This record gives sequence, C-alpha cells and structure tokens, in this order.
Amino acid sequence: MNKLTLALVSIITPFFFYAQQTRIENSSTSYNGKLRDAIHIVVEPSSKDVAKAWKSYVADKLGQKLKGGNDDQKAEAVNIPQLSDQMVNLYSKVEDNSPSGTSMYVFLGKGDDAFFSPTNDSAIFNKLNAVVKDFLRSYLPNYYNGMIETSSKTIAGIQKTLSSVTKSVDKNTSTIQKNEEKIKKMEDANAKLKSELDEDAKNKAAQEKALKEQTDLLNGQKSRYEATKSVLMN
Repeated sequence: MNKLTLALVSIITPFFFYAQQTRIENSSTSYNGKLRDAIHIVVEPSSKDVAKAWKSYVADKLGQKLKGGNDDQKAEAVNIPQLSDQMVNLYSKVEDNSPSGTSMYVFLGKGDDAFFSPTNDSAIFNKLNAVVKDFLRSYLPNYYNGMIETSSKTIAGIQKTLSSVTKSVDKNTSTIQKNEEKIKKMEDANAKLKSELDEDAKNKAAQEKALKEQTDLLNGQKSRYEATKSVLMN
C-alpha cells in the first residue's frame, strides 16, 4: 500500500464511521421520574469528550454556564435568545453507550416541572434542534480532523521507520550475499590448496623414499670401498 492509499484510508475511514454512527432525532429521556421530550444525538467520541465540548459550546455560543458533572448538566432560569424570549431551563444528559457511541439528550424546561415539547412548542423545539445541529457541525469536524492529523503523523512515523528498516534489510542482504561469495571463493581456494597439499604430501613421501634408497646405496658403496681399500693396503 503506497503513501497516497494510506492517506486516503486515514481520511475516509473516520467519515465512514461518522456517517454510520452520528444520529440526531426527537426522542425522550427520564428526568425527575418522568419522560421528557428531548433532542437525542448519537456520536462516536467519548462521553467525557462530548460533555466537555457541549459545555464549552453552550458557554461560547449561548452565553450560559452549565453546572453539574459530565453525565448531567444544567443551566436553570437563564435567558437564551437563540431558543426563546422566555426564561428557560437547559438540561443535558450524556450517556456512554459503548461500543455504539455516546448518547446525549438535550431538553428545555419552562419551570414548575413543565417542559417544552415538539407537539406544543414546535417552533422552540425546532430552534433547539438547530442549536444541537450547530454544535455537531462545530464539534465533530474538529474531532475527526484531530483524529486524521494524529493518524497521519502515526503513518508518517511508521513509513519513516519502514524505510529505515528496509534500507537495513537491503544492506544486510547485500553484505550476506557478498560474504557468501567470499566464502565460496575461499572454499574453492581451500579445495585447490588441499589438492596441492595432497600432491605435495605424495611427492614428499616419494622423495623421502628416494632419499632413503640413495642413502642406503651410498652407505653400501662406502662400506664396499672401505673393504676394498683394506684389501689393497695389505
């Protein structure tokens, strides 16, 4: 797989999951023992990350500070012109539904245990839906771009390491091949030397035999000479 293919995979894969997992719909959730109409979203990021991003969005875009933990957040008796000219209570519940993703419910209260509904308050409920969609448009692209950037850096690091390892493999393979060629030459040279050594050993044995025979012959000649000389001197 080349670099271009890897880059395309790293970009396409997150958005495939985005298309598969992200969902926004009218739904309901339990609050104070009753079901409340809510905007329900399902997204891929963790519940902690979603809750943090939603809290930041509400502060930046709606001008309100949500109170509570990551699971349940609220801003009560607040003025949010983007939603209503009345004072409202903004609630959100974030749930970890791994591995299918994170669910978040956003709903509005009027006070005195009364809540907005799509049936009786369609205009405000549509505005709430638009606000949640705007949150997703501002949040998810940054989330996936961060994932893509991280994956791209990881891929670049792997490719760099792979290139270095490949060069090392090629170098070592070449060295081994050269060494094998040297070994072959040395084995051939050793075989030739062994053949010459065998010939030299045979020649040495022949020369030693010839030397003994000549020495014996010389000693015999000297002995006969001394005997002859002794006879002639008497």
